[in-house]
This record gives sequence, C-alpha cells and structure tokens, in this order.
Amino acid sequence: MIKKFSDIVKSRITTVEVNWGVVKFNELSKCQTCDFYILSRGSNLLYIGKAFHTDVKTEVPQSIDRHRFDKRGLSIQVGQINLEKSSISKRTESIVNDIEKLLIYCHNDKPLVNTHHMDKYTGRKNMTVKNIYSPLLRRCIRDAEGRQYKSC
Repeated sequence: MIKKFSDIVKSRITTVEVNWGVVKFNELSKCQTCDFYILSRGSNLLYIGKAFHTDVKTEVPQSIDRHRFDKRGLSIQVGQINLEKSSISKRTESIVNDIEKLLIYCHNDKPLVNTHHMDKYTGRKNMTVKNIYSPLLRRCIRDAEGRQYKSC
C-alpha cells in the first residue's frame, strides 16, 4: 500500500500534552514525576524551567535563589508530560529539553528572566506542545518545518 505524503508528514509530527497544576512551595516534594515548572507573580510569567536529572523540589528553590525572586506572592505551576495523550512512548532528556526550548521561545514576549532560547528555537522540527490547565501558557504551540507558531 502506498502512503499519501500528508500521512507520512503527519506521522513525523511529535505531539506532546503537558498537564499543569498549581502547587505551594511546601508541596513540591509531592511532584516526583513533574517535568517542568513555571514561576510567576500574578499573571506575570517570570521563569520556565525543567527538571529532568533532578526533581522540582530541588530545581525550584535553586531557580528562586539564582534569580533572587522574593518568595512572597510567587506562584508555582508544575507540568507533567501526559504520555497517554502524546505521540511519544516515554519521556527522554531530549524531548524534555526540546519542550522547554519551545515553551521559552513561544513565550518570549512575556517578561521572562530566562536568558536561553529566547531568540531562537533549536529543538526538533515538527513538534506540537499542548498545555493543559495553565492560564499563563498558550494552549498550543508548535514548530512546523523549522518555523515556530504561538498557536495551533
């Protein structure tokens, strides 16, 4: 059977769903399998980070200290890849890195203190990230053949 070109291209698209939720600072230890975190103050997105080799319980305090954020009024959201609703079968360092890059790049119009991935996206091509339950992030962001889009 001969596949149509559109079916071949569609099969090469990596689609990842990330479920987000708000946690308190003292609840970070409950997030053993969280892949990402967001630091914000009110509706202002401040920092997007990942936790692959360590957990968010370790990463979040380090980011707060590194960027000298005042903990008062700081909100924390954590994100976890939903493998059941993604086209990937497992979470890898490469996919976590690329998701973080796309998240930062596609939110570079916000007052982020992130210094990397703001001007150029260098991750995998043909990736779509669907952000579920985060009012601070765009619902869907993607790279299509090397061009990044802030909506899908």
